[in-house]
Amino acid sequence: MAEARLFRASYPGRAAPPNGLAAAFALVAVYFRLNGSNNILLEGSFVQDLLYSMVFMAVLCSLQSPVNPGSHAVRALDCIGRFFSEFSFTLYVIHVPLIFALRHIHARLLGTDELDPASLSDFGSYLSMVVLIVLLAWLFHLPFEAQTYRVRKRLKALLLRPRPLPQNIA
Repeated sequence: MAEARLFRASYPGRAAPPNGLAAAFALVAVYFRLNGSNNILLEGSFVQDLLYSMVFMAVLCSLQSPVNPGSHAVRALDCIGRFFSEFSFTLYVIHVPLIFALRHIHARLLGTDELDPASLSDFGSYLSMVVLIVLLAWLFHLPFEAQTYRVRKRLKALLLRPRPLPQNIA
């Protein structure tokens, strides 16, 4: 309630973003994670995936409102977003192979291929896998993606420098 008043005070005439959509998205996500078809796209899971996507789209559309760029929360989110944007491509490229490798290691060590969503220890395993994947993606980006600007600058200097004109020796 205080958040809604703060929002209206910062931007008169604008309503606060609907918290009901965020709650609906969270409920749909939890319900489908516990009772739905996961880890595979099947014909039978089309309705589930479509509903999930529509609720997610509604949440994203509801977030299209002006924010106060000087607020502490926006600055913190900006820092987090900039951190992840630095290695987002590397994370995108290597997360699936890392997931398969970690699933294989998990199966070899614990003898099970899937995590139980009702088990607190399996939730801890899942959380540690997510942290490990993000950490490894960040480490992978350091020698490659993080050097893009430096490599581009060096290539431009090497390839685009003025060349001496050939001398006519006739």
